[in-house]
Order: sequence, then structure tokens, then C-alpha cells
Amino acid sequence: MTGHQQQLSEIREESASGTAFFNGVRLAALNIRVEWVVEEMIPQAELTIFTGDPKIGKSRFMLYLANQVARERNVLNLMVKKDGPVLLANFEDGPVLLSQRLHRMSASDRFDILDAAAFDAQVSKRVDREGISELSTRDKIRERSKILAQLLTNLVAERKYVLLILDPAIESLQIEDENSASQVASALAPLRTLARDTGVAVVLVHHNNKAGGYRGSSAFLGSPGTLITMRKEKEKNLYRLAITSRSSDSASEPIYMRDADSGTFGLASAALRNKAESSSLTIADHIVELLNVKGGEIRTNAIRSALEKAGVSRGTSYPSIMRHIDGDDRLDNKSKRGSVKLVAF
Repeated sequence: MTGHQQQLSEIREESASGTAFFNGVRLAALNIRVEWVVEEMIPQAELTIFTGDPKIGKSRFMLYLANQVARERNVLNLMVKKDGPVLLANFEDGPVLLSQRLHRMSASDRFDILDAAAFDAQVSKRVDREGISELSTRDKIRERSKILAQLLTNLVAERKYVLLILDPAIESLQIEDENSASQVASALAPLRTLARDTGVAVVLVHHNNKAGGYRGSSAFLGSPGTLITMRKEKEKNLYRLAITSRSSDSASEPIYMRDADSGTFGLASAALRNKAESSSLTIADHIVELLNVKGGEIRTNAIRSALEKAGVSRGTSYPSIMRHIDGDDRLDNKSKRGSVKLVAF
């Protein structure tokens, strides 16, 4: 039980009919602060969705994250606020590959790897025994997730885990249609209850779609306290982490990192970070930056340079460029748009 869970239990009231509630004044007086496993990244007692393109190193980063928490060492530049035993359930990589990766990174003795195949068989046996396979798809997924969450709850209670990672979420939860809001919500609800009842931080690993956004139903975004997106940059072995948290008081700056041969990750140099940030700017970002720096009348060559930085090649039509910046409130001045039109692309 986390500190704020203890605080809440002390002010929880119950009606004559047995319905629990909190008094607004007493709840406000607590002014509960977020408790973190990894500061400004992984909150306690919440779900975190970690997403990224396929085959870019998400599972390797999960190994690194888990090991750092178990060893009470910073995750990149973020402090581990609650160290302790960690459980990783990897449903894609077998024990041979995991053994090789863990050997390179000097695994902590507080870092446990779930026997995913045996665990899946254990869940399936319960599903068959309770006749869940005969239910509708949504109900089957919900009931299977409840069984999985109950078994994990028992493990968390026995081993005192502070962090639980399911990689990947779709495989572990056996969601048949990740675009179905009802299936996704039904699968995630028991895990959210697991996190809040035990205080463990639960991280679900997921894949991006081809456009670079999270894949599947918007229900994925409705459940987590934090969404972390990992992206591979053009520079070799350079990655970008974007963290969006409902538990944080302010937006986090993206983190640029590099992986090492040892299987660990470290912060990228300032030069690499600046280079990556420049190349990731949109067309509108480059034009706005140019206008803010120069002001007044902008020369054609300066605008052409800004567009080239944004990856616009010669021969690109004016309408094609304008599709990227139309509707951007920062570029609503007609003279600015006219300056773009003057560029001989």
C-alpha cells in the first residue's frame, strides 16, 4: 500500500447501504502528491503504456529500466524514488535471448523474469476450468484478464514487487482486436485495479502504427497514468523518449538517449540532442522559428533554407507546403504566407 492509499483509507466513509465515498473537504485537505517509482516517468499504483515502432529496442529498454529500478540507480537522468524487486513478463523473447541480454548488463538479484510460457498455460487452465471460453469475445477477454491480474496480485503480494512489466500487452492479454475499445478497456481494467490495490507500477509495452502514433483503440490512452513513446532517430543508436503523464504538474522535455553494447542506455550528448531536435521540427516550426528570429521582411533565400531544413525538396508545390502550415495559429498572417509563396520551389 502506498502512502496516499493509507491516507485515503483513513478518510474513506461508508453509507448505510455500504457504498464507500470521500468527503470533498477532507479529500482536498490531503493535497495528495504523486508517488513515483521513477521520478516524472513511472508512477506508483498506476498503469503506464510504453509504445514505439516495432524492432527499435523497446524490450531492451524495458530490461534496462527494470534492472535500474532493482539496483536503485537512475534511469537515464531520472531518479529512482522507490527501488525494490521487479518482475518482467516477456511474452515474445525466449529465456535464451533474455539470458544473453541480462548477462551483458549484470542483472540484479532483485530482478525476476516470469516464465511466460508456464504462466500462460496456468491462466489458460483456469480459463478452461471456469468455462470462460464459451463467453462472448469481450467477456472472455475481461474474465481472462481478471484471472491473469489475480495471479499477478498474488505474486506481487508474495514477492513485494514495486514494478511489473508486461511485454507486449497485446500478447499477454490476448486482445483479439486492438481497435476495439470494448476489448481493450475490458482487458486493461483488471490491471488498473491490480496497480491501485497493491501499489505496484504496471508498465504495458505496445507498438506504434505506421504513422508513428500508438496503435489501436483510444481506450489505450484512457487507462494509463503515463504514456511513454520511444522513437528511433536518424542518427545511429539515437532514440527519443516523449513522456506524457497525468500525474505530473508540468510537461516533460523529451529525453534523447543512446544504447551501449552492454545493453544499457545513456543520455545523448548535447550536440546530438540539438541535431535531433532540429531535424524533427515540422515545416511550420522552422518557418515560425525563422520569423521569430529575423522579424520584419524575410528574404526568399532565408525561407528556402528553413524549408530545406524541414526536409522540403526543390520542386515541392506551394499547395503541398501550405497543407503543412494551414491552420497553424502561429502562421495566420497573410504576409508570412505570401513570403512562403515567393520561394521558387
